[in-house]
Amino acid sequence: MKNKIDQDSTEYWDRVYSGEPYQDRIKNDRELWLKFLDESIDHSKPLKILEFGCGVGDYCAYLKGKGHDVLGVDYSPEAIKVARDRYPHVSFNVKDIREFMEFQKWDVIIAFEVIEHLKNPDPVLFWLRKAIKPEGQFIFSLPHKDGRFGVFPEHFTLWNHNIISEVFGKFWSVISFHKVHAMCNGTNIFGTAKQVKKW
Repeated sequence: MKNKIDQDSTEYWDRVYSGEPYQDRIKNDRELWLKFLDESIDHSKPLKILEFGCGVGDYCAYLKGKGHDVLGVDYSPEAIKVARDRYPHVSFNVKDIREFMEFQKWDVIIAFEVIEHLKNPDPVLFWLRKAIKPEGQFIFSLPHKDGRFGVFPEHFTLWNHNIISEVFGKFWSVISFHKVHAMCNGTNIFGTAKQVKKW
């Protein structure tokens, strides 16, 4: 098994986002994520949107351009530095998703390729659920555990449709899956999670 990275250090991710940032190396896949956002988000009214693991901020800038109130956060100071340089009109903060605690503040929270990097995702999913307004949604993508490139050293949890339904189902009552895409960094599952029952 490949050696796991030190999850409590930003050193690995700062290297990823220095030089040629990761998102710039997957430009061909960017349109798939943008299309998924357009299919999942109502652009007819301004929404409060938070993206965790925003990297260099491309999707935040896109959603800001659609008229939404957007905040991008990332664990890596280097990623946020690049994001602020590229998109000074968008708000970005350095934040660890494991320390996130808010209540019914956001219409949409996005986490593309984030949850698999957590050793224990349940506490994070709990607070993400609490932070989303009752009528809001969580938009996510996760690498399929049987994807073409296998498991990366920075992946601490493995996912497929059944695992997502089981784990996410503890916090949301409706899990919807969109297309599975073969992408340059592997095979990714796109989905949304919503709550329709009262808590």
